[in-house]
Amino acid sequence: MTTPDIHGWMPIETAPETIGDYIVWFPAEDGYLAKASAARWNGYHWTDSGYRTDEGHEPTHWQPLPAPPVTP
Repeated sequence: MTTPDIHGWMPIETAPETIGDYIVWFPAEDGYLAKASAARWNGYHWTDSGYRTDEGHEPTHWQPLPAPPVTP
């Protein structure tokens, strides 16, 4: 099992292979800014509002989404 770094990031190779939503890290490349983003793994590639991995923007790290806030 991979141990997350101190901020909770794990290598993208350790991400679950199940369809779902996660936080992923896209490094800076091709004129785009580096960013952490909520993204969806659809079984073939990662997508978010600005990147799609089959367009050449590969995330390098991931972590699970945090629990939602609790409302009174």
